[in-house]
Amino acid sequence: LRSKVNTVQEEKAALAEEARKEKKALVTEAQRQKIRAQQASERITSIRKNNNADGKVSARVRGSNKVIIDIGSMRGVKEGTQFEVYELGKGNKVLKKGWVTIQEVKPAFSVAIIESELDEYNPITTADLIRNPLFESGKQPTFYLMGDMTGRLSNQQTEALIEKMGGKVVKEVTVNTDFIVRGRKESDEAVPFENRPEYENIKDFNIEIISPEYLMKYLSR
Repeated sequence: LRSKVNTVQEEKAALAEEARKEKKALVTEAQRQKIRAQQASERITSIRKNNNADGKVSARVRGSNKVIIDIGSMRGVKEGTQFEVYELGKGNKVLKKGWVTIQEVKPAFSVAIIESELDEYNPITTADLIRNPLFESGKQPTFYLMGDMTGRLSNQQTEALIEKMGGKVVKEVTVNTDFIVRGRKESDEAVPFENRPEYENIKDFNIEIISPEYLMKYLSR
């Protein structure tokens, strides 16, 4: 009987410890959610409050449904971003003309596909304006370098190239980090990436992980 009592007590203690850990985990996750929400809120409030033009159509590619716009990666443009196209009428009245989606990004300009044109008799053309109320004009794409870079460039050279192309290398991972450039471990004795403190933020913030090779392609667009 004493043995059974001891077993029950041990099981009860184990359940209590498990419940304590689960509660702590829930509290920790709630804190993370609160921090992420606060950071996201701060980022949104940093976006300009007006809705002026972010750029303009530089040219329409002849014989296609593509246009060139005058903003690129140096202004924070990313593939997949949509912009409303419009022109200004009398009294600076906004006349909407349609929507375009960014297909290819270069440092100083981008190529966009025309998704819709509201008036076939007034098509999207050169000098039309573009805007997106959630686009952070001038925001630098941010990169975090994890480990040693592979390929022809060192970490210092990679950082210099990113900054030259209008990007920014950060020293810590936050909700505002755009890309993680994952190289190789610094040495056999180095802590595995998955066990490093910043890796948890990478997962929590759903940050895209890219290779140094992909980074070179990204910067050469």
